[in-house]
Amino acid sequence: MKYMIGDLLLIQKGIIAHQTNLYGVMGAGIASYLSKQYPLLESAYSDYCFDGLAKLGDVFSFPVNGFRYDFKLGAFKPDPNTELIIANCFSQKKVCLKCAEGKNISKGIPVMDSKIEPLTEYNALKTCFDIIYLNNPTATLYVPFLYGCGIAGGDWEIVKKIFEKYPGNLIVVCRPADLQKYVQDCYIAHKDPNLISEIETIYATAEDLRYE
Repeated sequence: MKYMIGDLLLIQKGIIAHQTNLYGVMGAGIASYLSKQYPLLESAYSDYCFDGLAKLGDVFSFPVNGFRYDFKLGAFKPDPNTELIIANCFSQKKVCLKCAEGKNISKGIPVMDSKIEPLTEYNALKTCFDIIYLNNPTATLYVPFLYGCGIAGGDWEIVKKIFEKYPGNLIVVCRPADLQKYVQDCYIAHKDPNLISEIETIYATAEDLRYE
């Protein structure tokens, strides 16, 4: 496992893995950003869910091949060098309350406040990454910092240990704002003396990493 400082949305080659629920809802977090950047992603993911194919521990892979998002134009441009896959990992057992806000959620879809109950299923998460590695053993895998630990309420120490055992090339992409919030939420609240050391390590080890 390695670290990279920057924006996950700039990745154009490899695999971006993020956590999803089983009910076709991409309402917040990195999922919402990815769905806005890749307009066909959410509908394909929703169809997969509504067809009854989504199961905990499953992965729905969505290829974004042959196109590159031009941030200056705000649109996609043909680019044969772009070889990106979005791995939608079903390791969230319910729709989080924040994701449901402003959405027309059907009756019967379970919605839960992650402050009451964490929604990340760690065994399912591990199974998802086993599947990714089995199908893509040589690919570079990018995941967001605090994967499954933001609106889904997971424990980063548990998730990090899963990632550290991943046999392939896994890079945790950290936005500086997320690192700062992590310090505020954890260090100030819990006075953890090891946290600052961890953040310093992330910055130090990420210096030489570059986007592919």
